[in-house]
Amino acid sequence: MPADQVTLVTLAERIGVVRGTVIAVLSATSVTGSALREGSPALVPRTSNGSLNKALSRLGATSIQPLFARLPANAAGALTAAALQRLGSLALNLGDIVLVHVDKSISVAGASKLAATSGNSFAEPDR
Repeated sequence: MPADQVTLVTLAERIGVVRGTVIAVLSATSVTGSALREGSPALVPRTSNGSLNKALSRLGATSIQPLFARLPANAAGALTAAALQRLGSLALNLGDIVLVHVDKSISVAGASKLAATSGNSFAEPDR
């Protein structure tokens, strides 16, 4: 293979990171972006938190989507309530978990930056 066609694979890629996708858990923040396309759960990457919006912009976020967007609200509520009963304050509200699509070259670094941003309590590259 010619040298100009060789692509180096990072350790993160070898262990199953989905490039360009970060899973985040919002904290006292809601997604406010409108739908990118009719019928799609992908939204414009905007939230109710200015600091988080700036971080999303700096990372080149192209969309944000609630992870359980297609789960009926009553089912999500029941699952969250069951988790709260079992785990207490450690349980996550399913509505706070989102997928953020960023530039494919920065998903690992992007997760670190989002994790350190107010309005977000957790971020990890999608594995």
